[in-house]
Amino acid sequence: MYTIEKFVDEGSRSSFYSLSGRRRGFKTFINKSDAEYAYEVQVTLSQYDLAPRVYSEVGRVRMSNGELSRWGYVTERAKLITPRGHEGGCHCDRCEDMDEYYSEEIFALKMELSGLGFYFGDCHIGNVGHIRRNGEDVLVCIDTGRESVESEFTDDEAMDGCNCTVCQIIKRKGQYA
Repeated sequence: MYTIEKFVDEGSRSSFYSLSGRRRGFKTFINKSDAEYAYEVQVTLSQYDLAPRVYSEVGRVRMSNGELSRWGYVTERAKLITPRGHEGGCHCDRCEDMDEYYSEEIFALKMELSGLGFYFGDCHIGNVGHIRRNGEDVLVCIDTGRESVESEFTDDEAMDGCNCTVCQIIKRKGQYA
C-alpha cells in the first residue's frame, strides 16, 4: 500500500505527489479521461525506456485528509533537469541555458517518439527528466498528456492494417491514443 508523502509539482493539467518509501510517485489529472490517455501513452513509451515505468492501473487514492484524490496512477519518479525552484521550466536565463544544453538530447527523444507514431509537441526541459537504466541516465518524456504528446495517426483507415503498439491501443480503446 502506498502513502502519499508530499506534493511535488504540477503542470497545466496534472499534479505529481511523491510516495513514501520508494522512488515512485502518484500522478493525477483533471479527469479520468485525461488520466487514461496519459497512462496508455506512458505505458507504451516506457516499454522503450522513453518514459518512466508505470506501476498501477488508473485509479484514485485516499489522501491524508480522508478525501479521494483525482484520477491518476503510480509511476516511477524521474530526476528533473530543471534548475531547483524552476521545476516547470520557465524562460529565465538559467532555464534557457539548460534548454540549450539539453537541446540535442531532447530533439533525439522527440525523434524516437515520432518513430513510434507520437508527436512530442511540448518538448522542453520541464517535460523531460532522467531515469536510470542499465547503470546509465536516460532522458525520458515525463508529460504524456494530450497537451504534450499526440498520436500522429488521425484517421481509422491509416491504421486499419497496422498492428503496432500504438494502433493496438487505439483499436482497443476505440479512440485515438
